[in-house]
Amino acid sequence: MTLSLTLVTPKDVYQCSDFRLTYVDPPGHYTDTDAQKIIVLSTMKWSALVQFAGVGKTSSGFDTTEWLAQLVSHVQPNASIQFIVSELLAIGRQYIGNAKHSFVVCGFEGEKPLIILVSNFQVCRILVSFSPRQNGRSPLLTKSI
Repeated sequence: MTLSLTLVTPKDVYQCSDFRLTYVDPPGHYTDTDAQKIIVLSTMKWSALVQFAGVGKTSSGFDTTEWLAQLVSHVQPNASIQFIVSELLAIGRQYIGNAKHSFVVCGFEGEKPLIILVSNFQVCRILVSFSPRQNGRSPLLTKSI
C-alpha cells in the first residue's frame, strides 16, 4: 500500500509519498525495498512533480522507479506538459495494464498551477481553476471528461 498526498494551491504545490516497495514473488515470498516514488521535471515553460502509486515492478522486469528516474533525461527543454502525459499513458498501457496504478503530475505551467491524474482506476471528477476573478466572479468549477 502506498501513501500519496498532493496539494495544489495558486502559489504552491506539495507532494509526499512513502518509500516502500513490496514485491510478491511466486510462491508468495515477500521482498521489501526502498524506492523514490516522486521525481522533479522542468523545462523553460513548466516545472512539475511526478508521483506514482501502484505497480513498482512487473513480473517481466519493468521497474517504475527506474523508468521515472530515466524520464528526467528524456524531457527536452521545449517539451510540453502533454509530452509527460503521453509518456505516462504509453508506459501504463505497455507495462502496467490492468493492475491498479496512478501517476499524479502537479506543478506550474508558467504561473498557472496544474494537477493531472493518469490512472487506470481513479478519476478526478472536479477541476478547480485558480485563474483570477473576472468581472468579480469566483473561479470556475468544471467537470473533467
